Amino acid sequence: MQSGRDQYVYQSIHPADQQKYEDDGWEVYKGGNQKVRMKRLKSHNVFLEDQVWCLFYRMGYPELGGNNFMIRYKRHDGTIGEKKIDVFRKR
Repeated sequence: MQSGRDQYVYQSIHPADQQKYEDDGWEVYKGGNQKVRMKRLKSHNVFLEDQVWCLFYRMGYPELGGNNFMIRYKRHDGTIGEKKIDVFRKR
């Protein structure tokens, strides 16, 4: 299980597929004979959404879901973006 606060996404693959994944931007996290665990940075928007979900959970909202919730954020290059986050809170 991976944490929403983790900046990487992970994938277990067969060693024969390793080069194909590396060519697509993945890197080896853990190697093995039966499987190789690969990792790649999450996209900026996916990482932001995961952080927001974790924040709400830590605030005491264990059940989350909903529609049409938008947040504004500042990108690394200084531009402003918007991201739709589906949110429902229940205590």
